[in-house]
Amino acid sequence: MSLFDLFKRHEGPGYRLHHHDPLKKRLKSLVLLALVAGGGWGLYQYGYLKSGYDARGADERLSILRERVDYLEGLNLQLTQQVARLERTRDIEAEATTQVSTALTAMETEMLELREELAFYRSIVSPSKMEPGLHVQRFELERGDSEGQYHYKLVLTLVRGNNRVARGTVAMEVTGIADGQPRTLKLAEMDPGAKELNFSFKYFQSIEGTLMLPAGFQPRKLGIRVDATDRRLENIDASYDWNAILTGENA
Repeated sequence: MSLFDLFKRHEGPGYRLHHHDPLKKRLKSLVLLALVAGGGWGLYQYGYLKSGYDARGADERLSILRERVDYLEGLNLQLTQQVARLERTRDIEAEATTQVSTALTAMETEMLELREELAFYRSIVSPSKMEPGLHVQRFELERGDSEGQYHYKLVLTLVRGNNRVARGTVAMEVTGIADGQPRTLKLAEMDPGAKELNFSFKYFQSIEGTLMLPAGFQPRKLGIRVDATDRRLENIDASYDWNAILTGENA
């Protein structure tokens, strides 16, 4: 009699014999877990598909967007470089325009000076309206850099001098008010280095210098005396209003 028959004989109405297999139980658990996981992934994919999500389509869209971003970045770099070139060109053109404008202004100023000089020489060469002899052709006065300082320019001409040379001296004085009283300043008081001015010329001569008036002196008139050594030439006495010659009215 086998051991199984022995247990079978003694098996009562309340007892049943169960076979225990751990490997089979573990296998069932793994199968069940795989079914649950597979079902979950399927539900996940189904949910995405139902919501319109397509992984492959999203990858393609992402690739297109990346290409677009790369293109736009390259285009932005090109435009930035182009703007920089245009700005440099604009700066160069602005500088060139400034230089041309400055050159034109200088040219116009030079042309004006040349016209004045031409008119001056014409008056010397063909002085139809001027009497023969010595003349004060021009006298200019302008302020200097310091208080009371003035620069002057005197132009003398000889009209129809018959090739003679005019020689002589020029005296200058300024009359005005100092401390409420009339006062006359001689050239030596205004310019110690020039007690008198000498001239010697055939056609014209320009004499320039600087006057320094004392503090508090109020100039009113400027007088010029031109004395020629040749008695055939008449001397000149000229008087100018200070403010008028300072503003160029009698220049």
